[in-house]
Amino acid sequence: TPFLKPSDPIRGGKVFWSETGETLHITYGDLGERNLYTYKVDAKDGSAKKIYQEKGYFRGHWRDITPVSLSDERILFASDKDGYYHLYTMNADNGRSVKKLTKGEIYVRDIVGLKDDWIYFMASYIYRENDPYLYALHRIKTNGTDQQQVTQPGVGVEVTPSPDLSHFLVEEMSLNSPNAHYVINQNGEVLEALTQPSFIESEPVIERVSAVTRDRRNPVWASVHKPTDFDPSKSYPVIHHVHGTVGFYWSSAGGAQRRADLRQRIADLGFIVIAADGMGSVGRTRRFLEAAHAAGHQWGGTLYIILLAKEIAKQRPYMNMDKVGVHGLSQGGNCASRAIFEFPDDIHVSVSSA
Repeated sequence: TPFLKPSDPIRGGKVFWSETGETLHITYGDLGERNLYTYKVDAKDGSAKKIYQEKGYFRGHWRDITPVSLSDERILFASDKDGYYHLYTMNADNGRSVKKLTKGEIYVRDIVGLKDDWIYFMASYIYRENDPYLYALHRIKTNGTDQQQVTQPGVGVEVTPSPDLSHFLVEEMSLNSPNAHYVINQNGEVLEALTQPSFIESEPVIERVSAVTRDRRNPVWASVHKPTDFDPSKSYPVIHHVHGTVGFYWSSAGGAQRRADLRQRIADLGFIVIAADGMGSVGRTRRFLEAAHAAGHQWGGTLYIILLAKEIAKQRPYMNMDKVGVHGLSQGGNCASRAIFEFPDDIHVSVSSA
């Protein structure tokens, strides 16, 4: 059996049943992230047959979207086979008749649910001037027509659907405004505002930045944390807070990166702290992700975040680029340890943990 991955597909939730309960489908990727398989399993005798496989390129989506059943005949799944992460359908019995549904330069993050002939899903737009880590609720007809963005553009949100998908609880997230909560209908119309808290005056300001680095095509995005008592006339050492695992985002554009976050606590000790998602991390194009494949230790893009810091420091004289450190834990500890050896002219102190 090829099911030899530490996070197996059953524990990972990559299994769904047919409407009759007679068959189930299992989807998983191999440990090298070079293949994606879908098997159809007979629930009565346990026999299985492979109906779909993607191969030949680095996937790296450790948290691949779980396929869902549109009917006993059709499966809805996600793939970046065309360079962007889109929704597709295939025949549930043999994996054939693959059809692409969504369009444009997007990254589909999750399938929220199905209602009537609508598919509701979370996705971001990947434009040079647009923050690609701001997700919005979208919908599209099951035949691939009428693709719409339901929540307002330019704002990152998380949604919780009602059981019948007639309403959605929206949490609007921002680095520098408190999370707002409101209820919308299927068309995105706000029915009721639930919360609109306010920050205290001493709340730290977190800056969202981007810069085009080595390849001159793909901007790298980061969150920059400053001390709560920040004074632009002073000089502050710089710390890169890194992780380097491709399967999730490290520089959130949402409201979770606030005072209680480790980055802000480090910044309050007198540092400028940068958390970036360099080339080789997830959430962008396949080309952006594949930058890590030939050099796994560069997952998270240590080189690219160093270049980002140099670029943004040109307009920020308070960043002391003669005193630069790097801190990481787990895979970030690996990146931090390697960084000081690989880039000794740019990284002066390294702290690795876990």
